[in-house]
Amino acid sequence: MKSYCASILSIILFTSLSVINAQTDSASFGNSDQLIGKANELSDQGDYAGAILLLNRVGICDPQYPRACYELALNLYNMGQTNLAMAKCREAEYLKYDQPYLYSLMGSILDDQGKPADGIAILNNALKKWPFNQNLMYNLAICLMNDNKPDQAEKILVRALVYYPYHTRSHLALGQANYAMGRISESYLAFNMAILLTPNLNNIREFENAINSKLKIIPRGYLYPYPEGTDHRKWDEARHLLQSELAFNESFDFPYNLNFTVTRQTFMLIKCLPYEYTDTTFYNRFYVRLFSQILQSGQYETFLNYCLKNTGNQDVEAWINKYSDKISGFISWAQHFIDK
Repeated sequence: MKSYCASILSIILFTSLSVINAQTDSASFGNSDQLIGKANELSDQGDYAGAILLLNRVGICDPQYPRACYELALNLYNMGQTNLAMAKCREAEYLKYDQPYLYSLMGSILDDQGKPADGIAILNNALKKWPFNQNLMYNLAICLMNDNKPDQAEKILVRALVYYPYHTRSHLALGQANYAMGRISESYLAFNMAILLTPNLNNIREFENAINSKLKIIPRGYLYPYPEGTDHRKWDEARHLLQSELAFNESFDFPYNLNFTVTRQTFMLIKCLPYEYTDTTFYNRFYVRLFSQILQSGQYETFLNYCLKNTGNQDVEAWINKYSDKISGFISWAQHFIDK
């Protein structure tokens, strides 16, 4: 009996000391908020292991412990430790850390583990509570794409972009979803919007790969016909022109010096898709309206140089140095146009 009581007392003492040490460890840094803040700084710098070491110092009795569980899960996920990351997510969920980004992360983890259907279930459930959350919708769309449901992904992405049109990755994903459905015109518009929002080589290469049929996506238009009653003639006609490679023919009138695959194909795209007031689709109301106005207002050359500004092209750098006022004016104009 004495041995049993001694064992119980030892367990209680050990538990008490562990909690006290964890709390002291957090306090020695300042407080748990500062500890998590410093961990986030390390995470932003790519030092996920360092961030994890700090986050592990948040005591289990600390009010911020559930948040620390989420932050640990995020850093573990960034290190490719998906099983451990999911375990921490489940712990945070059990501790009532009810935040949309927790479920967004859980969806991404399940998708990376080859379980997109499970990710879809979690994200759909979260969207019932946070129906306007951009990250939830984006991650749901990615899961749907990986579950071979680009048509459903497209609907979610359009909805997300109506709420917030400045999310570059959503435009990229929308380009990929439309490409998978064989809707090349809509796809190219979305890729161009992604490049306009974030002009970098990765986004340009994604569009270039779509043009050259090098995306890791096989377009299957026969599986995804337009909804019954949709007048899609102009989209089909534009697709035929774009796939004819007419834009790369020497006889094609391209009056600009930046003579590249993406610049010529985009010029063809905009020229063959005039804005129509009667077309209420997102693609016409947002993309076509914007790009046709860029062309009509004489800003296409500025648009091209702005989109290629981070490519290291010397001609582009020289143009931007010479016409920096045009670039700043174009940015302000585009933001105003998108916002109105």
